[in-house]
Amino acid sequence: MITRFVAAAVFAAAALSASTPAVAEDLPPAAGSVRPDIDPFYSPPPDLASYRDGQLVDHREVDVDLGIPVRAWQLSFRTNDSRDHPELGVTTVLVPTAPWTGSGRRPVVSEQLPEDSTGTRCAPSYTLVNHTAQSAEPLTHRPSR
Repeated sequence: MITRFVAAAVFAAAALSASTPAVAEDLPPAAGSVRPDIDPFYSPPPDLASYRDGQLVDHREVDVDLGIPVRAWQLSFRTNDSRDHPELGVTTVLVPTAPWTGSGRRPVVSEQLPEDSTGTRCAPSYTLVNHTAQSAEPLTHRPSR
């Protein structure tokens, strides 16, 4: 009896997997996983100049794996370039999901990752989601020679 049940279950699973299309092929790429130069999220709206400095343009939740439980959002906002022309900026906000167990209120930490590249693959908001971010080593912790 058990042998017939196992055989029937195996047969049903094989038939189901053969008739079910691959789900991964039907899903759009994960938010933030597409290079910024082809991701519409990084494209400024045509009326960007009408936004106030710092005004939120768009937002989306993204998956970030830091080894600790967090929720993460990418925010796009209006800023200005070095010639005071409107420009779209993107940042990532991380909020820990674990309860704060320290004394006082949970601290807020802000990290500005250096970006010394004209390539969009180096955008910190992109590299954080795609596990390619590299933190600069603090000067105070470099070993002396």
